[in-house]
Amino acid sequence: MIIAFVGLRLDVTGLKLLQPELNDYVIILYYLVVLFAGVYWTKQLKIKTNGNYWLIAGTLTANLIIVQLSLQYAGILNPLNVVAAAFISWHLFLFEGVRVGDDVSGIPRVSVLMPTYNSANTIEASLDSLLMQDYSDFEVIVIDDGSTDATRSVVERYQANHPQMALTYVYQANADQLDALMNGLELVTGAVTYILHSDDLLYNERVLTGGVEALQHIGVAGVFPDFEVVDNHLARIKVNRVKPFVGGKSTIVKTGLQFGRNPYSDFAFWRTNIFRQQVASNYLANNMVAWYDFEQNVPLNMVNLNIIGFKYRIHEGNYLNSTDGSVNVLSGELRTLTHVLARHRIPAFKLQSLVFRAFNKFKLDSLIPVISFSGQTEPAEIVEQVIKLRVPEINHPYLRTILDFFRNRNNQKQAELVVPEDLRIFRGGEIRLFNRQLASVRCQISIIN
Repeated sequence: MIIAFVGLRLDVTGLKLLQPELNDYVIILYYLVVLFAGVYWTKQLKIKTNGNYWLIAGTLTANLIIVQLSLQYAGILNPLNVVAAAFISWHLFLFEGVRVGDDVSGIPRVSVLMPTYNSANTIEASLDSLLMQDYSDFEVIVIDDGSTDATRSVVERYQANHPQMALTYVYQANADQLDALMNGLELVTGAVTYILHSDDLLYNERVLTGGVEALQHIGVAGVFPDFEVVDNHLARIKVNRVKPFVGGKSTIVKTGLQFGRNPYSDFAFWRTNIFRQQVASNYLANNMVAWYDFEQNVPLNMVNLNIIGFKYRIHEGNYLNSTDGSVNVLSGELRTLTHVLARHRIPAFKLQSLVFRAFNKFKLDSLIPVISFSGQTEPAEIVEQVIKLRVPEINHPYLRTILDFFRNRNNQKQAELVVPEDLRIFRGGEIRLFNRQLASVRCQISIIN
């Protein structure tokens, strides 16, 4: 906004020099009209401001230039306006120039994936929130991850009572919600994919419509809605506003500086082909942040919906409140962290991380530049610091093994490993199954010196 305010001050000064008979109130009124026109113009052209105030400022100052030219005040154009106009042109060229994914113009079908486990008491309300949508073309795919309560009968009764809803129910042996989502993805037929957990609810009847409209921007891969955190009785606890997404290398590095934690959200509307090609690998298979294409080391092009999309229910049965859930989340954060460190050399990591996390607590992290180069950052001390911060007593065999690995890692040594053909290899998204098998057998960990 600095560009807008400084530019406004200089332009007012210029107008006074050319038109001394104008008083300040007339000039201010003139610029308010121009600013409101700029906001409307920005909205109508669907420019991807994405909550980026620098981009909004550039858009409005570019609009001021157009108005000034039309009023034959070209002689007072100041350099700041020119820079702002160049900035918005560059941004639109870079981020709006290529269409990605499936065609979501018109009224594309939305596929809602709903993983569930022992949610007989909550899943009907989740389905009701879908039934109330003013968007007509959607399907719901419920993947039951081995429920032992009445979840199946509740869903089957709902199918019978609401035949107008395209509702599919599938059952699998208990594995994990990421595994359930991967299986449900095989049944998706829509051009847009969205995940809604069976204890959460869409916020109002316009959510699907808003998500689809946002995805119709050229070049957008996914859309983050905000969400309301509620208790088991749906009473509001707080509203989580997803911070404005800013693409580029700095976003990846900042994710590493906060130890692999997702700075945005796991919940988004996705173009289905992007979901299949990138998200299924990033998030479902490898248990990392969904918007980070770790193979290409680039973020996907995301935008913010800037409306509350759903109610996120907090209760004792939450996945994150379980022992498995907390270890699995930490595993995903460590995987994200080590991938970032393997692709970026971040000097003075501890200092940069400390400063960034301090500013992040006050939601001022966008003000902090980060310093990084091509290369790698030594992960051993950082990984140990993260594990000790998250888990005071490291008794879990999986976490102990990670610590031992990084403490004894030596890139100068080589060892030949023979992997039996019948040995199952677990991917990041199968961490829950891995931990169960790890707990059921006696393992011997050997370190090669």
